[in-house]
Amino acid sequence: RVWQANVHFQGGKQITRPMGAPVERDGDLFRGERFGKFNIAVPVAPGTYTVKLYFWEYWWGPERPGKGGVGSRKFSVFANFKPLLVDFDIIATAGADQFLVKSFGGIQPNAEGKISLDFVPSVNNAMLNALEILDEGKP
Repeated sequence: RVWQANVHFQGGKQITRPMGAPVERDGDLFRGERFGKFNIAVPVAPGTYTVKLYFWEYWWGPERPGKGGVGSRKFSVFANFKPLLVDFDIIATAGADQFLVKSFGGIQPNAEGKISLDFVPSVNNAMLNALEILDEGKP
């Protein structure tokens, strides 16, 4: 796989954490984070896609800089204005200091030929470590 750094984003802020996630493969993928309220609009060819969102809650958690825990961060994610995640809480879903990949199939580009993802905070900031878009028409 080839990963590109931070393209097609609007809004939010980018940060690079001092360490990657405690995973066997691609741990450094989780060092980068975009947080706040932001949009990603990725141009794609006509077709159907699977969107994978990669998360690791570095900031919130009992042993983390922000302390806190469940409920410390909640946000929603929309694909072309349709909800994928609503009031999503990484720690409540995966546990503290765990990485998580959420996968959504059947996503089609909008009228502009883009997959548009909106990250909208409800408690503290929305966040994302990495995004993967896979063409469902290709093996």
